[in-house]
Parts: sequence; structure tokens; C-alpha cells
Amino acid sequence: SPIQLRDPVQGIATSIKARGSYKVSVADSSKFLVKLVGSNLTNLGPNDLERNFSNQFQSKIKSTIAKGLKETNEELLGVCSELEEFSEKITPGMQGVLDEYGLKLVNFSISAMDIPEDDPNRQLLEKAFAKKREFDVMGAGYQTIKGIEIMGNMSENMASGSGEGGGMGSMAGAGMGLGLG
Repeated sequence: SPIQLRDPVQGIATSIKARGSYKVSVADSSKFLVKLVGSNLTNLGPNDLERNFSNQFQSKIKSTIAKGLKETNEELLGVCSELEEFSEKITPGMQGVLDEYGLKLVNFSISAMDIPEDDPNRQLLEKAFAKKREFDVMGAGYQTIKGIEIMGNMSENMASGSGEGGGMGSMAGAGMGLGLG
């Protein structure tokens, strides 16, 4: 199910779906058996064990992914392209819940992580991500670019002489635009 969170850079709320796998082994058999007996599971088969622990681990996996994404201070779309590194970064956070069950995390990997196509904020994030990349390529700061855009818009307004006092409003705006630039 989707993980609800806010993009650490853009501040836009969205959801992420992640898919992957993990492998565990029993590190403390007595602790493991106590947890099994405490869960009232009887006549256990391999699928029953997997289902029981999988359900219990899902919330920990989701919260660890959300916390890891928040701590990256990178755009979600950028992190989604670095899954191997991200998986390695959050793996230690997964071990805590497994310790409670006497289990050891052998392998944890995220194979895919994306923003669902039907998420209404996906387009906002993609546009913001593209704009930031454009600024990075241009080598200019956000305020410089915005100042240039404001001055361009004002010069268009001055040329068109839009409305009464358009010239004065534009001149006042030009001073503001120069301050930003």
C-alpha cells in the first residue's frame, strides 16, 4: 500500500509505492519460539510463518522507508533513481524490529519505488523536479532567474501600456524586480 509523505525538497505531499524483498534467518531460537507461542499460531506451515511475520513487518518497513526518504533531503524522484544506495542506507533501521523476534536480517533490497500515476501531485513534483534541473543546468540561483522573469513580464506590460497607471505600476514593479535580481 502507498506510503504517504511529503517531498523533503519541494514540500509537496504525495505517496510512494515501494517493492522489494528481504531475507531473514533465526538468530535467537528461544526468542523466536516465545514470539511464535505468544502469537497463538498452531499447526504452522511455512506460508503461515511468512504471512504472520510479513504482516507484522510491513508497518516497520513502511515507516523506515518514509523516515529514510525524509532524512535524504533529496527530491523523491531523485531518490527513486538510487535504489541500491537507499536500500543500504535504511537496512540498519530494519534490524531493530527483527531483534524483537530473534531474527537477523540477511538481505534487504528495494527493487522499485515510484509515485503512483494516479497521484494528483505527481505532475507537480515532476514539474518542480524538471525546473530545478533546468536551474542547475543554467547555473543560476532561483532568485536571479525569478528576477529576470519578473523584469521580462514587466517590460511586456510597459510596452502594452495596459490600463490606467500601467506605466507607474510597472515602474514600481521594476524597482522590485531589480531588488530581486
